[in-house]
Amino acid sequence: MTGPDAYAAAAADALACAVLERNDEWSRVHHHFQLLCIRRRLPYDYQLARVAIDAALDAREQARQRFISELRETRLKVMRKVRRFEKEPEEMRE
Repeated sequence: MTGPDAYAAAAADALACAVLERNDEWSRVHHHFQLLCIRRRLPYDYQLARVAIDAALDAREQARQRFISELRETRLKVMRKVRRFEKEPEEMRE
């Protein structure tokens, strides 16, 4: 894999490494990205690295926002069902 695809994969892997360390700041992701470029023998280009890392961070944030939104929707559905259950007469529950 070469070019933008290789940079995108390296950025995603660098983000995963940084998350494992519980330090997903841009500078830490960049550090891991540089190490991965060396290991994978990718030519290092700061501008491409910046774009790839920013894209990986943005994708993760979007996924996080989707997860939070889905979690809220699920919570609301559960709360509605509980309320309906509480309003049912005791005889209908059995």
